Amino acid sequence: MPKDNLRSLKEQLKKAQDDKERLNCIIALGDELRISAPTEAKPLLEEALKICRDIGAMEQMVRISLRLADVCRLLGDVEASRHYASQTLKLAKDLGHQRLQGSGFYLMGIIHEKAGEYEAALGCYRQAREIWEKDRYEEGVYAALNQMGNLAGFQGRFEEALKYYRSCSEMLSDESDDSVRAVNYYNLGWVLIELGNWEEGAENLYRAIALAEKRGYDFVRWNAINVLGELALKKNRLDRAVELFSQVVKAGREGLGEILQEGLINLGEAEFRRHNLAAASGAYQEALTLCERTRDRLGIIDIYWRMAELELARGQMERCAGLCARAIEMARELQANKEEAEVLRVRALLEIEMGMEAAATACFEKARELLSGAQNSYEFARVQFQYGRFLLKQGKQEQGVALLKRAAQVFRNLGVVAEADEINQILFGLELGVDRDMAVLSAVSGLSTMGLEPANFLTEAFKRMCEAWGCRGGAFLSEGEPRFVFGQVNLDEARFAAANGRKQVNFERGVWLPVVAGDSFFGGIYLEYEPGAVQRCNPLVLNTIVALIMPAVQRLRSAGIKLESEEREIPGLCFSGVIGNAPVMRKNLEIVARSAHSSVPVLIQGESGTGKELIARALHLSGPRCDKPFITINCAAVPETLLEAEFFGVEKGAATGVVARKGKFELANGGTVFLDEIGDMSPGLQAKLLRVLQEKEFERVGGAKPIKVDVRVVAATNQNLELLIKEGKFREDLYYRLNGVEIFLPPLRERKEDIGPLVQYFIAWANQETNRQVKGVTPEVMRCFLNYHWPGNIRELQHVIQRCVLLASGEEIALSDLPVQFQKLVEEFSLEKTVNLRINRRRAQEQAAAEVEKESLDRCLQQAGGNVSKAAKIAGYSRAQFYRLLKKHNITPQS
Repeated sequence: MPKDNLRSLKEQLKKAQDDKERLNCIIALGDELRISAPTEAKPLLEEALKICRDIGAMEQMVRISLRLADVCRLLGDVEASRHYASQTLKLAKDLGHQRLQGSGFYLMGIIHEKAGEYEAALGCYRQAREIWEKDRYEEGVYAALNQMGNLAGFQGRFEEALKYYRSCSEMLSDESDDSVRAVNYYNLGWVLIELGNWEEGAENLYRAIALAEKRGYDFVRWNAINVLGELALKKNRLDRAVELFSQVVKAGREGLGEILQEGLINLGEAEFRRHNLAAASGAYQEALTLCERTRDRLGIIDIYWRMAELELARGQMERCAGLCARAIEMARELQANKEEAEVLRVRALLEIEMGMEAAATACFEKARELLSGAQNSYEFARVQFQYGRFLLKQGKQEQGVALLKRAAQVFRNLGVVAEADEINQILFGLELGVDRDMAVLSAVSGLSTMGLEPANFLTEAFKRMCEAWGCRGGAFLSEGEPRFVFGQVNLDEARFAAANGRKQVNFERGVWLPVVAGDSFFGGIYLEYEPGAVQRCNPLVLNTIVALIMPAVQRLRSAGIKLESEEREIPGLCFSGVIGNAPVMRKNLEIVARSAHSSVPVLIQGESGTGKELIARALHLSGPRCDKPFITINCAAVPETLLEAEFFGVEKGAATGVVARKGKFELANGGTVFLDEIGDMSPGLQAKLLRVLQEKEFERVGGAKPIKVDVRVVAATNQNLELLIKEGKFREDLYYRLNGVEIFLPPLRERKEDIGPLVQYFIAWANQETNRQVKGVTPEVMRCFLNYHWPGNIRELQHVIQRCVLLASGEEIALSDLPVQFQKLVEEFSLEKTVNLRINRRRAQEQAAAEVEKESLDRCLQQAGGNVSKAAKIAGYSRAQFYRLLKKHNITPQS
């Protein structure tokens, strides 16, 4: 509520003449402060409750008790909240007021849920639903079903949650309240994603966002964006996840505080997976402060185990142990089994690092016991995965493999790509030493069940085939041209092999595998052997693998995606991730190809979303370091002490309980380090980086022994480094060291000739990812795209297209499918169209009037026998006026 209105209510309260007037003012003021300032609302509502007792206003007393219970819940006072909720139930029952009695049960359910008393909570929600159904209170029934779904989902019973949400959906229609529909779309989207149904889940989330944007339901909108971030995590698209979670955190800080905590936790998780430990630590610490402020003990446990896992990754053993101990104590007090299991899993990892195998085994076993009722959950699968990997190291291969296979199945069912793929690689490595053919067959078969997008699936499949059979690379060719390339491949030899069409052929340097389904020939796969490789492909295994790969090939072909552009082949460039034919981009790619084999540092400049990391990867993949690590470090807004440890690692004994840990420069030895947002690096760290560039060596934090490394540094920034140098914020000598080769990426608004090709590419990409059949965009939409400023550049265009493809109701993306940021352009075009219609209508009317006037002049001349003076009199004009009209209509009188 605006501050002026709050001030007005407070003034009215001061002027209240009697208890009844004062009561009404307090209730109105308490309602406005209940969410935004519960501490201020509580004493007001307590006073209102006393007035109700004094004047005998029993029904209002029930309603105020209900409000007080909710306020106490928000303040973290569970016992007070339980007291007022119980009072609500008793009073409502005494009054025989069914609707309020249902509200009492509903709120009691929320209180039980907050306290971890899930069975009691479910019982309360069921009672609320039953009472509201008898009372025919549809909104209440919807709320109860919704909360039952939330509770089931929280406990990992996603099928049950989906049943409740579907029941809600059946109650709704197009005439239902938009806020209710938006929440239902959100809930369906969330649970479908948890069940691994990514496509339908994402569609529901985007529908929730579209409705929320239209009506201003910010809470629903940002919660849906948060879940889309979680989907990006499942797909292992960590950069996209960080981008989405950062947006959620920003919205939370700008006033939508309810989503801030979860956004921060998710942001920390995404940064942790990107190995940006400093950024993850900052996010977790802020989330912990929020939890402590609201006394959210379950939230505190959640953050403790995450922080413990992070400290373990840093080598801070004592900090990790301390956090685990506090978290286990709290979890046992609250009987929070799932949370305790998560802590025990981290504790097991700590025991492994400390060489305490028996203790680690006990922790894993106890975690499995606590999660035994949710064996299809992500949490249980993660325990199985990490326990299985530990058993393999212990030499217990049979037990370890069994756990890994069960975990992989759950991860695949849930659509969790990263963990499923990691297990797949472990099992592949084990089988490779026994039977290479069966290893690659099992690996590709496993990949085919993981729900990967076709391009990612082919990348991983080619990687396994090349490793198993000693190949240096491979390609998929269609119509004689490469459409997908992996590794180092001689494309001329690949084209020569493709001339064999449907016939499988083994060459000295490679093998050609036709991809055929029935009578349809889709092209083929060419694998090129490493020089001197002794392994050769088994024809029977190859045929099976082709059958597994074929669906991905079909989807790529039907989507129209060309991953290798024959129009823009650049010698030496082994990368196909940049779309468009603008001269400036071709020039940039030529620079990449020419400089890829050098170790000279490269500086890439350009706005956010222009593809700086794509160019960095192109440099890496096109040069001799392509089979070595490509390590990314984000330098933005991270304290120097934390970022230095990420750069250079930590020496054992640098602090109490610290073990040695390699930094990213050490991990990247032989490969490439990509320093993103270099302009945000602290001055002290700039000096240390300069030394690495000059001397190729550094010391770990707390160490004195120099460590030599051979890395290529590629830096990127969206800032003006020359201006930062003038302001004293960036070292000039470092700038010139980094700027060995400079690449500038123009914003999308300056390369509009590429918008059309990019739109078609992203539509094709979204089609094959979501199984849609969108063919293009309407001319009005393309006009919008060409006139839009694109502050997020190519990344923004990609995300807009993905959303529109999911929401499009026809074969083309229409104006109604566009996000809210395009509505101003749509309105301008609509206004322009209206104005043009009016102009055209007026012109048509003027033209019709002119025709009538001309016919009248001709008729008058005919009646006057061509005499202008007589004709003028007949028409009612003067001679001069009549001549002007004749001239206007190009009529030449005969006399």
